[in-house]
Amino acid sequence: MKITITHRHLTLTDEVKERIEQRVGVALGRFGDRIKQVSVKFMNGKTNGDAPEYLCVIEIELNKKLKVKAADRDVLSAMDLALEHATRSIAHSLTMESGRGLGGNH
Repeated sequence: MKITITHRHLTLTDEVKERIEQRVGVALGRFGDRIKQVSVKFMNGKTNGDAPEYLCVIEIELNKKLKVKAADRDVLSAMDLALEHATRSIAHSLTMESGRGLGGNH
């Protein structure tokens, strides 16, 4: 599984990028053989008072493309929320693809 990390209007240290790759690998590892590529994008969102909000967009390429988003005041928390959405979306997509979600025999 190839993981690409991009960011706009914020700086990510090499240590943070390594943590991101590790967390993505752990969260999506069970689907690894079905995932071709993962793109993790970070950008500044709106500012709530004095704390900025960060947006994380994760695009996953299976047989089709899935895209999930989440926002939080912490970059890694935003990514963790997006990963939760991503794992559910991937599981649902693979279930539908296999026909089990279509009312067939289990």
